[in-house]
Amino acid sequence: MTPGAFPLTTGNELDLTTVDLSGVLPSATVMVVTVTATTTTGKELPAAQLEKVLAACEMTLDLDSSRLDVLDFIESRMNILAPNLTAIVSSKARAQPQCLRQAHPAP
Repeated sequence: MTPGAFPLTTGNELDLTTVDLSGVLPSATVMVVTVTATTTTGKELPAAQLEKVLAACEMTLDLDSSRLDVLDFIESRMNILAPNLTAIVSSKARAQPQCLRQAHPAP
């Protein structure tokens, strides 16, 4: 599931049974969301608020794409950064904790 994709797909739609969510959510989650949406009442967001929400979702998608690019870059360089560890553990598995440690340094 891509963060931020759900609001971009649904927009201000109150009847979620008319929206195709199969490309955004897993099928079990689509079923739960659809059942929940049919049993609750909602209200449309004002245009200004909807615009802000959709802009924030676009930024979230851009950030997620950039995160994946950084992770791919680190993964491609793991043989240089930690060759012994990469020989034991795959470069993809090693790149993820390395990326997290850089984002959240220990106190």
